[in-house]
Amino acid sequence: MAAVFLCVATLIGCQPAYQGPAPISFSLSQPETLGEVNRVVFVALDSRGTSPELTEEMTLAVAHAIQSRQLFRLDVIDRSEYIARVVPEDYRSGLTLKQMKEMRDAFKCDAVLLGTVTNFRPHPRTQLGLTLSLLDLKMGRQIWGVDHFWNTSDKAVEKRGQAYFNEVIRTGFEPINWRIIQISPREFAKFVAFEVGSTLPNRAQLPTRSEVILDATLEKMRKTAKNL
Repeated sequence: MAAVFLCVATLIGCQPAYQGPAPISFSLSQPETLGEVNRVVFVALDSRGTSPELTEEMTLAVAHAIQSRQLFRLDVIDRSEYIARVVPEDYRSGLTLKQMKEMRDAFKCDAVLLGTVTNFRPHPRTQLGLTLSLLDLKMGRQIWGVDHFWNTSDKAVEKRGQAYFNEVIRTGFEPINWRIIQISPREFAKFVAFEVGSTLPNRAQLPTRSEVILDATLEKMRKTAKNL
């Protein structure tokens, strides 16, 4: 990625209807906070020993999957760019006010998306781990996160991969068809990114702040009535 910022809005393609999140490990405790984010900078994934080519494929695939939810503007910045040096190595342990200000000033964004590809193995069956953290640079909290490991020797992953192929890819890899996900790192990265994207709602599904307050009020009233 030669450019400092790569806007991925043009990567939006046809995505299947949102049917609920994939059964992977993720956190999103307050979906309404996503509606308060206007621009996110996605610092390209850290490879941690993974091939640079696979890491770049994974970065762009994840960016595409997230952008398809149409929640906010998402720009990708390469880790080799000078501006990326403001990201602390130990960001997962929490951010100081000084670190948050430095990133806000450098990136001019509301939140930053950071992550790492780990344990990638192409043979005999493709597998990799992926961690992602969407960090609010105003409040210093994690809005959304993923921490999961995919292994195509797992029958459940195999079944989801087959369903993904039949719904999203469909043709172009005859005669092996859906098994391309098991042997092609590029197609596997797209499948992983698809599952990551499924853990986010699209903009039309976001609850408003007033709806959240109303739900909380009604729940409190129900509990009060129950105790009477």
